Amino acid sequence: MTLITSLKGIGEKTAKLYEKLGITTVEDAVFYFPRDYITYSPVVSPDMTATETVSAIEATVVKRPLMKRVRKLSITSVTLSAEGMHITATFFNMPYLSKSLIPGRSYVFYGKIIPEGDHYHMEQPRIFSREDYEELLGHINPVYSLTKGLTNSAVTKTIKRSFDLAGDVEPEVYDMHFPKDEETLLKARKKLVY
Repeated sequence: MTLITSLKGIGEKTAKLYEKLGITTVEDAVFYFPRDYITYSPVVSPDMTATETVSAIEATVVKRPLMKRVRKLSITSVTLSAEGMHITATFFNMPYLSKSLIPGRSYVFYGKIIPEGDHYHMEQPRIFSREDYEELLGHINPVYSLTKGLTNSAVTKTIKRSFDLAGDVEPEVYDMHFPKDEETLLKARKKLVY
């Protein structure tokens, strides 16, 4: 058994977060299967999106995000501009965004766009750099059960790195995490169930 701390970037603090998911070794990580999968759609112009459907838009942060606390909840809101359209995005319990979303910089926001009077609103959209988002296109991407302090992206990277140290693992196990298409995923699932 190889401890999860053998992986680059995982110290004691991060290992404790993984322990909450039942992951203490790289072998645990390899067998920590996704709870769902997502296939991202290409970035579209905001005026082309059907409202209340999940879409990816590229938008620029207009001004520094505002963060307020309501009891134990932190609410971060940011004003975005996309092709002349004003969008307000709201995030819950993600206070770090008030520092990491930089005014004047563009990001890809993935979520539902909801009309609200003279502007639009997105609640808890996923955020990507344009380059990172383009890497996800055309793939079936795993979605993992998480705990506070761990992102899906971090867990995905940890699992990918775990395969390098885990030794001899059936190819279907890898395909359950990172299937190249729907057929590969179904075959892997069938083989591992039986």
